Amino acid sequence: MLGGGIAAAVIALTAGLCVPGSPAGAATLPAVGSASGIATHYVLQSGGGNCSYPGPPANHMFVALSAAEYHGAAPCGSYLQVKGPHGSVRVEVIDQCPECKSGHIDLSEAAFAKLAPLRAGIIKVSYHTISNPPLPGPVGFLVKNGSSRYWLALVVMNTGNAIASVQLKTSAGHWLKLTHANWNAWIAQQGAGPGMTV
Repeated sequence: MLGGGIAAAVIALTAGLCVPGSPAGAATLPAVGSASGIATHYVLQSGGGNCSYPGPPANHMFVALSAAEYHGAAPCGSYLQVKGPHGSVRVEVIDQCPECKSGHIDLSEAAFAKLAPLRAGIIKVSYHTISNPPLPGPVGFLVKNGSSRYWLALVVMNTGNAIASVQLKTSAGHWLKLTHANWNAWIAQQGAGPGMTV
């Protein structure tokens, strides 16, 4: 729960834009771009992948990227259009595939099945980042367990685009730039001051 002086209400999702004057601001960056390579499929064991979301998207159309393309969680929340042998599918980036090399994406079984039978195992694909995709709901913030006035970790959800930076307006009226962790939390190591309840 966000309360008191820390209220994350507005986030900007236009490249390079921050919204001073709103309690939280963010700037976006390009994620994967365009690539050709291969795709495999997997089953997400629990939660919402390395991007720390509470769970997978409701439609189960998601993807895990290689460490190089995951780039320290930079593309979390962005979407790719993936084209395969029998069609194309839109997927949300929610996870990292540590064993994948650059150009190898790991799709959810539901997404892979839109492109080829699961028994194919590995298929050739091309994929590109989608800018400003339609979203299933509004932007949201998840305050991670352990957050307090002394240490704060936020996960920004349902952004549609990769987020380049997040700033938070503290109860004292100062803008605090948060740092991005590999598990997709935006962190204030010294906290953001009073007003936080979890």
